[in-house]
Amino acid sequence: MRSTLAIGLGIALALCVSIQAQQTALARSSDPPDANPQYFPTGVLSEYPDIGDSEARWFAKHLRAMGEPSLLEASKDKNLVAYRFLWLRTFHNPISIRVNISPTGTASLTTVVTSGRGGYEPGNVSKNEVTEISSRQLRPFIYQVDRIEFWSMKAVEEVLNGRDGAEWILEGVKGGEYHVVKRWTPESGSYRKLCLALVELSDLTFKPNEIY
Repeated sequence: MRSTLAIGLGIALALCVSIQAQQTALARSSDPPDANPQYFPTGVLSEYPDIGDSEARWFAKHLRAMGEPSLLEASKDKNLVAYRFLWLRTFHNPISIRVNISPTGTASLTTVVTSGRGGYEPGNVSKNEVTEISSRQLRPFIYQVDRIEFWSMKAVEEVLNGRDGAEWILEGVKGGEYHVVKRWTPESGSYRKLCLALVELSDLTFKPNEIY
């Protein structure tokens, strides 16, 4: 009886994922492919090819609208150390926060905000600001990177995304290596703290209900 129930639940989950993949692909079929430059490694964003390709297209579309470079391409430079948080909240402005770290430990922080909504179209760039960050200011973020072992985290945790929520995508480049971690609406935990540590380096402020 239990095995039959487990099989039934597995089939139901697979059907839900399949339906979600089809709906996502249809909703975003007009988005350009993630190429020239490519922003995300093929197949890394999901074990389901349709979902992974669709999300790569979607995230890359926002990054292109922001005028952001491909960190995947930039990882060819073995001297580059950089992290970028792409925050796509369904009903709020898309946000990208990128930190490029120099050998001395200081960094430049690039904050880009567009006028659209994260669950819809990117819109136009409404904020593009570059500020200098001291090694002391950067320390809490680097501490979190090491603490949660970002570089060995699973890229994705397969969940059925709801319509209302946010994609939290954090990329890293160091020593010629590239890594990306994506989570859907983390309500607590170390990954949320890591991403918000990067947000805190910017001058952006949010109401409690805007952080999701």
